[in-house]
Amino acid sequence: MTSKQITLTHGVKLGDNTINDITVNKPFVSHLKGISLTKLFNMDTEELLKLIPRVTSPSIPQPALERMQITDFTFLVGEVVGFLAEEGMDTPDE
Repeated sequence: MTSKQITLTHGVKLGDNTINDITVNKPFVSHLKGISLTKLFNMDTEELLKLIPRVTSPSIPQPALERMQITDFTFLVGEVVGFLAEEGMDTPDE
């Protein structure tokens, strides 16, 4: 799968519009430039805020991400990070 359509509960405000439906695209290596993979895999918010605008359509700028409801943000992060795991790879239980 190279992209996934998601629907946010509260949406994200872009200008005068509230966007609820977002397409999350599978990142390529070029999307990871300037991002610490160690920090990204540790779910560092600053690194996620750099990556998400690069892989969402419409692109959600960092200031809009910072104003999102936490439940929508964590849902979006889960979808983005899901593309970073190798297909068929088991993730460890915590």
